[in-house]
Amino acid sequence: MEKYQATINNQIRMTIVGLCLLGTIFVAVYFNYFKGIDVVYTHLFYVVIVMVGLWYKRYVIQLAMFLGLFHIVMDYLSFGAFLLAPILRASILLFVAFGIYFLINQLESSHKNLDRVMKSVGDGIIVVDLEQRVTMLNRVAEELTGWTNDEACGKSFNLVFNLAHENCEYQVPNPVDEALRTDQSTASTNHAVITDRLGNRFNIEDSATPVKDGEGTTTGVVLIFRDISERTAQNEQIDYLSYHDHLTGLY
Repeated sequence: MEKYQATINNQIRMTIVGLCLLGTIFVAVYFNYFKGIDVVYTHLFYVVIVMVGLWYKRYVIQLAMFLGLFHIVMDYLSFGAFLLAPILRASILLFVAFGIYFLINQLESSHKNLDRVMKSVGDGIIVVDLEQRVTMLNRVAEELTGWTNDEACGKSFNLVFNLAHENCEYQVPNPVDEALRTDQSTASTNHAVITDRLGNRFNIEDSATPVKDGEGTTTGVVLIFRDISERTAQNEQIDYLSYHDHLTGLY
């Protein structure tokens, strides 16, 4: 389903880019060739270049070269000479395309580094927005919840993170709710468990912290949690042995 949706989104993007490019070429021909105006329409080139840079980075420089040459040729057909102004404008287009390519590369590199860090962390990490919709799961969170990152993104936090008290008679406060309500870091109570999609239960400890932007505005919450099932079982065994005779098993 996710692959199908990605294909649809890609087709929509390609359609938008194609229509914008055709529209830009039409406007360029009309103004340059029929009206003798060679300045105003070139601003539309930047729209297409930015769009392609964001969606199809590897083609942005080729597109800028094509549009720059197209502009120079149209100017030549209109005025019968190669003028300096269109060459300068074509050079600026190419410069902008290189800038976009560089910035997108830097952004992708930062995202990859962050992704590597997230995958190497031994705790589960879930990031949600203000609507408590999941925006990211790391590898450990995928293992403990049974949801992949692609499956979970956009889903309700409560659906992905099935939190409860190990004694079903009690309820555990939603840590994301608490973090958003208080705008402070919160931790779940003791004896919290989560149930994955296959019905497996894990004792966990977690903390939820508001995520803030550069201006200090809360934009979401990051939840960090770890599986403490083994530690819980060991503690229960210690408690049992401390209250029972090791020979008879009686109090």
